[in-house]
Amino acid sequence: MRILNIVIAGAAIASLSACNFIQNLSTDSGFRTPSASGFYSSGINITRSGREIDASGDGFAYAAGGKDGEGLKAISGLIPGTEVNFRPNTGSGTFTGRYELSQISGIDINGDEIYGFASNVSGAISLNADFENDTLTGSAGNLTVNGTMDGRTLGGTVVYRGLSGPLRGLVGGDKTVGAFHGNNANLIYAGGFIADRE
Repeated sequence: MRILNIVIAGAAIASLSACNFIQNLSTDSGFRTPSASGFYSSGINITRSGREIDASGDGFAYAAGGKDGEGLKAISGLIPGTEVNFRPNTGSGTFTGRYELSQISGIDINGDEIYGFASNVSGAISLNADFENDTLTGSAGNLTVNGTMDGRTLGGTVVYRGLSGPLRGLVGGDKTVGAFHGNNANLIYAGGFIADRE
């Protein structure tokens, strides 16, 4: 693990409740579209990042780091041009593949600096699609996916280490690709998954 040391705007912290408030203001996450090769030129000092792109050029990318004066940030998004094929409206299916994410945990503030431990996490994931009820669900490690489908558009949420965050992506009859992120005063994360139908 690598420790971050980012200067944030504001005065020294006087109490624990003020510290949590400043930490909340100093952590952020969001969706941001990467380049076609899966890289970000985001204006943040990227400490941890990654991408997963299949042979068709479909996939996701993610990054976490900080920016002096602004605190810690995590971002993720689908690779431009990512596509899935026709999605069934009935029946069910299982998708198996891989998830990856970057996290910054153990966040703390000392004076005008914010600290955290950055690491990448990855593993195999299995997702169950209920095409009739428009859901995509599954879990792996500390990650739980609670996806909803609207046509081929994937929405819903994920939960990572108890922290809920939004999910965006695509789901079709052949594969599913998703990106997600989350943040609070103590943890930020961003990542995604790509899985093929069995």
